[in-house]
Amino acid sequence: MSATEPRPLLAVIPCRGGSKRIPRKWAALVDGKPLLQHAIDIAQAASITRLVVSTEDHAVAAYARLRGVEVHHRPDWLAADDVPLADVVADLVNALGWEHDVMVLQPTCPLLKPDTVDWAVGEWRHSGADWAITVAPDPHLFWQAGAPITPRINSQKLMTDWHCLMSETGAVQLFSNRASLGVTQTRYAISIDPDEALDIDTHADLAAARQALTVASPPS
Repeated sequence: MSATEPRPLLAVIPCRGGSKRIPRKWAALVDGKPLLQHAIDIAQAASITRLVVSTEDHAVAAYARLRGVEVHHRPDWLAADDVPLADVVADLVNALGWEHDVMVLQPTCPLLKPDTVDWAVGEWRHSGADWAITVAPDPHLFWQAGAPITPRINSQKLMTDWHCLMSETGAVQLFSNRASLGVTQTRYAISIDPDEALDIDTHADLAAARQALTVASPPS
């Protein structure tokens, strides 16, 4: 690969069939499309080399294949609730023999924009870190053991500037080749617009995503 050629980037969409809080969450419709389709569309509009859906579920696999997307069937034990995403990535990278950068796009973040994905990849590569994750400013007050973790600006309002705690969005995770194989020495957090950071975990999150996209693209 010459210095002018872009570094290869594998985009992975990890999509379990056995979600608990929202059964079959991947198929929940937001703006008329299943959540999995949103992730596929985002990935295909970004600057990637290859796209693979990792799943243990036959319905998810069939949906992806019908839309021309490559599928990796992961073992059932890698679809348990307590399995780290890094293990899912390592399984896929080893199965494919992939030796370049890896990007994980969660099928639960339909507000994410392809331009933001490309920007995040550029920020990560510029940082030189092995691994990165997107985060977003969270202006709420956090408590632990009966005391606030972060102080208010004053007693009447929550923090409203950007100097506050960041919460993981999980929308994008980035792995160098060695990080995808379990060797991570440096980590990096990439702050994205809170409007794109919604990660659907509950029915309330799902309703918020539907409302946000309805407002963004009103009926003609």
